[in-house]
Amino acid sequence: PEAARRGDRARLVLGRRHAGHNKKCDGEKRVPHEYSMLSGRGEFPLTMPRYLGLLLVAAGMAVAQNIQTWHQADFRIDLAPRWDLVAHTQLRTQPAFENWRQGRVGPILRYRANERWALLGGYYFRQDEVDRGADENSHRYFGGPEITFRRGSMSWVSRTLVEGFVTEQADPFWRFRQRVRFTWDRRLTPVFSSEVYLTRQGFFASRNIAGLRWRHRDWTFETGYVLDERRASAGGRRHVWQTVIEYRWRRR
Repeated sequence: PEAARRGDRARLVLGRRHAGHNKKCDGEKRVPHEYSMLSGRGEFPLTMPRYLGLLLVAAGMAVAQNIQTWHQADFRIDLAPRWDLVAHTQLRTQPAFENWRQGRVGPILRYRANERWALLGGYYFRQDEVDRGADENSHRYFGGPEITFRRGSMSWVSRTLVEGFVTEQADPFWRFRQRVRFTWDRRLTPVFSSEVYLTRQGFFASRNIAGLRWRHRDWTFETGYVLDERRASAGGRRHVWQTVIEYRWRRR
């Protein structure tokens, strides 16, 4: 019948168009979805909506544990092509967003020898609440190298620091810390980091972070969950929700 012949011709035309579309797609570079997470070999099966869901679950678990919150604000200044200075501040509360627990402020100076190697050093003035209405002041001096590795859109930074503490109620002491941090070169990206702390007595703490980073022009916003595992004498396990805001002033 005539209707059947017209249907066959329509299916033939659609088949040719579909074949041409496949050839065109095969010849083009495929662009990943805006919110997909990329490794050097392709896409992670963990999409952004799923990752946000995992962060919300982690946040709910943390809130159930009466967490701390750490709020950080940094102002980064490009002093010269290889030098930058950061004015750093951080405020800690516990329970979340309620009672003040710790505050610190200080400068961090970084020298970038090349795209891989950098050196940094800095100083923090810190004030802790040791009892209700009683505070303790301390001074922290630190420095060490950073090494950056890249593979595709992924980068990981290895940072080694030696820190010296001078406090009002204890003898001066030193601490060693080693951190590895993973990010992706995207406007919105997951952030993972793991860090270990050592003193003369051995293990002091480990800190693992999973979060999100968003960049907009000269602004960087970051939030995530922190599992801070400390030895019993230093307070034991801590659950933390962290926020970071950074503005970068660039030389024109």
